[in-house]
Amino acid sequence: MNESSFFDLQIADFIHVNSTDTIELKKMLNDGNFFYTNSFLRFFINTFAPMNTEINNILQRIYCLYQKYGIKSITMDDVARELGISKKTIYENFTDKNDLVNKVYEFEHELSIQHFIDLSTKEENAIQGLFLVINFMDEMLKTYNPAVDYDLKKFYPEVFEKKRKRMIDGMYEKIYNNLLRGIKEKLYRSDMDPELIARLHVSRVVSVITSDIFTVEEFTSHATRRELLVYHIRGIATEKGIKILEKELQNEKEIKK
Repeated sequence: MNESSFFDLQIADFIHVNSTDTIELKKMLNDGNFFYTNSFLRFFINTFAPMNTEINNILQRIYCLYQKYGIKSITMDDVARELGISKKTIYENFTDKNDLVNKVYEFEHELSIQHFIDLSTKEENAIQGLFLVINFMDEMLKTYNPAVDYDLKKFYPEVFEKKRKRMIDGMYEKIYNNLLRGIKEKLYRSDMDPELIARLHVSRVVSVITSDIFTVEEFTSHATRRELLVYHIRGIATEKGIKILEKELQNEKEIKK
């Protein structure tokens, strides 16, 4: 059973590590397509690096530290050493490790919200909006690390459940709003039940992630997400919507050439 969600990243320029690790982490950034303009990694740094407050800087770097090593193995002493700060500074901002982990993933949640807001400004129509989302997921999953959510589920279940609920609720809200927009744009059928269709689609996505039917490699692949999306759109699209879908699929082929 896949005991992880698909939100995890490995962004490492904020971590103070030795030269060997620096080479490895820079390779991870390059493999994650960091230098692509719309890269999630670039978005992360552009959005949060300018925040010059001490707490945001600490959260950024601890988040990256957890993404590389997992959560369980990293002690408060490790955090202080790797970040080059005193334990006093850590405990001035966080009561204990539970508080630290919770705030790190509150930080991650705010990051995801901001990126989806950014994506919404680029959507030309409902169908293109869905393709922007799966491209965003591609960027996130290039550096997927299942150990993080495994540690969350086992050692910080409240944080894990909050994260899981937010994922499901957020997915439902985005799909539901996308359905309403598509109906208004006459790209989706007006005779469907948006609330039911949104729940069905979320159920499909969650089952792909959590079932034993798909491997980690399969559920994190672009091909799986693309087929799931096309399956969803073809079932609800009007003739006008199908034409836009075919255009998006053709654009995708052109980009790959």
